Amino acid sequence: MVLTIKNRLSYYKRYEMDIWGVMRTHNTNYIFRKHKEMPFLPFGKINNIIIFFYNIYLKKKQNIIKKYRRYIYRLDIIDKPIKKNKLKHRFVSLRLLKLFYINITYRQFRNLAFKMRRKAGNFEENYLMTLECRLLSVLYRTSLIPNPFQCIQLIRQGYVLINLKNVWNINSKIDINCLLNFVPMFKKYIYINLIKRLLKKRTLFNPPTYMFVSYVFLFSYMNRPPRRKDLIYPISLDIYRASGYVL
Repeated sequence: MVLTIKNRLSYYKRYEMDIWGVMRTHNTNYIFRKHKEMPFLPFGKINNIIIFFYNIYLKKKQNIIKKYRRYIYRLDIIDKPIKKNKLKHRFVSLRLLKLFYINITYRQFRNLAFKMRRKAGNFEENYLMTLECRLLSVLYRTSLIPNPFQCIQLIRQGYVLINLKNVWNINSKIDINCLLNFVPMFKKYIYINLIKRLLKKRTLFNPPTYMFVSYVFLFSYMNRPPRRKDLIYPISLDIYRASGYVL
């Protein structure tokens, strides 16, 4: 529409009328500037109408320029969002239990629970007694050996004594007041290793309350059966998850 105004401006000047049929006066001047600027009009309503159509013209022209403009491709590297899986506490509790008792499978946990259910007495006490009174569990609970893998290695090499007798089975049962000791030639190694761990602050003297441990003479024994509230360090035992809900 503005192009029509520009091309026919001389025609409207000739008859002294603008494009809307309004008579021109001596004070009104149509000033068409460069760089796409609107002409000045003294009439408010007419000026608003012209501005409206002129803006439509400018938008169409800008779209035409964008259409034929060279497009520059750019490769953007977008990091893929990382989906964080929700932590399942029930699975983690059972997995920690399996990692602590490394030589027992899930099926063995369940079968052991069925056996303890048939026994007379409290199911929980019988189940904990069977799990915790094994040689591997007792040796690791004393904190004299840093990890259960080293406990398995020492037992199979014959360095661990039960009532002054060599035992090579990691699942050997230890009764209450049974003395757990080491071979005299191996005590020096355990004592030096214990001092190094203390200097580097890599150990805690936190045995269960049902167990007595001497860190000077390097021996231990159980003075009473274990209870559920005693098995807090290093993990809290979920008895019902371990038993497979057989109760």
